[in-house]
Amino acid sequence: MEFYITPDKRQECEKKIDRMFKKFTVKPTVTYSPVQKVNKTTCVDDGHGTLSATYYKEVLDAIKVTISNIVEGEWTLVSSVYYKENIMTVVDNDLFKSIPSQYGLSYIKCDHCGSTHKNRKEAHILYKSSTDEWMQVGSSCIDKMLPNGRYFNSIALKLFETIVDRLGGCSSSLWSTWMPESHYWNAALNIDKAIMIVKSYRETKPCWQKKEFNEYGELVKESSSKELADYAETWGNSNEIDSEYVAKVAEYVNSLEGGYDDWSGEPTFNQKIKDSFENGYVAVRDMYLAFFAQKGYQDSITVDTFGELVEANGIIRGEKFTFSGKVMSVDDVETIDYMGYPTTVYLYTLKDDKTGLLFEKEVSYKGVMDTYKQEDDTYKFSGKVKYIAYKRHIIGFGGRLSKAK
Repeated sequence: MEFYITPDKRQECEKKIDRMFKKFTVKPTVTYSPVQKVNKTTCVDDGHGTLSATYYKEVLDAIKVTISNIVEGEWTLVSSVYYKENIMTVVDNDLFKSIPSQYGLSYIKCDHCGSTHKNRKEAHILYKSSTDEWMQVGSSCIDKMLPNGRYFNSIALKLFETIVDRLGGCSSSLWSTWMPESHYWNAALNIDKAIMIVKSYRETKPCWQKKEFNEYGELVKESSSKELADYAETWGNSNEIDSEYVAKVAEYVNSLEGGYDDWSGEPTFNQKIKDSFENGYVAVRDMYLAFFAQKGYQDSITVDTFGELVEANGIIRGEKFTFSGKVMSVDDVETIDYMGYPTTVYLYTLKDDKTGLLFEKEVSYKGVMDTYKQEDDTYKFSGKVKYIAYKRHIIGFGGRLSKAK
C-alpha cells in the first residue's frame, strides 16, 4: 500500500502507524521516501468569500509512505473482501494479481472452518509463501486461525482512513483534496471489467470531466472520477465481458511507451496504465487509467473514420460549419492574456447530433455560449473551423460565432 503525506505530517504518521501495528507479532515494513515533488489539485479562494470555478494544480513537497508485508505467523494479508459493499481492497500490490480466480466476492466459504454463509460481511485472502498456499478466511475465524489475527479485520480501511482522512494525505501520486465517500473508492476492479465499464460510460460521456463549481463554491457538475465510481458500483457482475475487445485494448496499451520520471523515479502516465494491465486490476479511485486506456485504443482505430466523416460532412478548415448538439464538458484553462497577465478561459467540448463528431470552442466567459442555448438544452450556432485535429479526433471553432437558423 502506498500513500503520500506532507513532510510536516511524518512524525504524526509514524506514531499512528506504530500504534496501529503495536499488537502485531510481526510489524509490517514501513518506509518513508525522501521528500519529492507531487501534483496537488485544490479549489482556490478568490479573496471575496467565494470559490473559483475550478481546481488549480500546484507542485508541492511530499513523502511517499509504503507499507508492505502485513503478516501474522506465516500468512500474508493480500486482500480484504467486503461483501455488502461488493468490493475487494488491495493490501499487497504484488500478490494481489496472483489471487486464485475462485476467491473474492463470489466465494462465501471460510477455508478455516469450512462453513458457507450467504450473509458474510467480511473475509480475508491470505497467502503462505513457504507452501504456496492460499486461503480465504471469514472475519470471525481469522483470530481462531492466527494469533492476533483479529487485527487483520478492517486494517486496510483503517490505514486508508487514517492517512487520507486524518492526516490529509492521498492514496495516489495524483494528489487531490477530495475524500473517499465510501469503501468503494478503495475497491479493486478486474481490468477487463474496468475497460467494459468505461466503454459503456463513454457511449454517453466521451470526454473526461473535472469538477465544476459556481461562484458560491457549490458543486454544479461532478467529476468523471466520481461518476465512474458510481457507475462501476451499479454496473454489477452480470454484464458480459467482451474478452476479444479487452484483448485489443491490452494490445494497444502494450504498444505504449512507458518509463519513469528521471527526477522523481515515479512512473509516467503511460507506465501507470501499463502497470494496471500488468497487475490485472485497477482501484476504483484510479479508474482514470482505464478511461484513457480505452479512449486511446478507440481513438487509434477511428482515425480513418474520423477523416471520412469530416470529408463527408463538408467540414473544411477556414470555412463555416453549422453546429447543433450538446455540451459534453467545460474545462477551465489557465492562460496569459495579450497584456501578459494570467487569466482563465473556458474550453467547451460539444458533440454534433447530425455527424456525431466532437467540436471545441474556447471562450472568455460562459455567457458567450448561453446565447446559443436552445430550450431543449442543445446548442445551435455557426462558426469558422479553425483546425481539424486528426489525432485527437476533434474540430476547433475559432473567431466569433453567430446564431444559426
